[in-house]
Amino acid sequence: MVFYWPFLLGLFIGIGGRHISDFVVRNVYGATEASTILYTTTYLNMVLMGTAFVFVNFSMRNILQGIGDTMSPLIIFGITNILNIILDPLLIFTLDMGIGGAALATVISLGVGSILVVIRVIQKYLKASRPYFFHI
Repeated sequence: MVFYWPFLLGLFIGIGGRHISDFVVRNVYGATEASTILYTTTYLNMVLMGTAFVFVNFSMRNILQGIGDTMSPLIIFGITNILNIILDPLLIFTLDMGIGGAALATVISLGVGSILVVIRVIQKYLKASRPYFFHI
């Protein structure tokens, strides 16, 4: 259950953010040039869809740190960042996706990081709960 709430909240914010992204780009950031608005809105809309992964990463990382495992989140986010560094030029230049490729690389990296951190939390939970299973 602890995995669902951050994901759902991030999904809600991501979908809601997509509906107001044009307003935010034009009025909050003050973009006036058409190409700037297009690039910024494209990037923002794609990254907002990865907000669910950001929330899952943040909450699961805090769970791991709360139970004393500070090394696993560090390693997982190192992997996430390295994956993003590899995917950025691949999607931007090789597949000619431009700014959308940069956003997609970020979302893919965050998704992989979310999966890894959830797996680690489950491993830690099962390890901590194992003695109770043997007493049943």
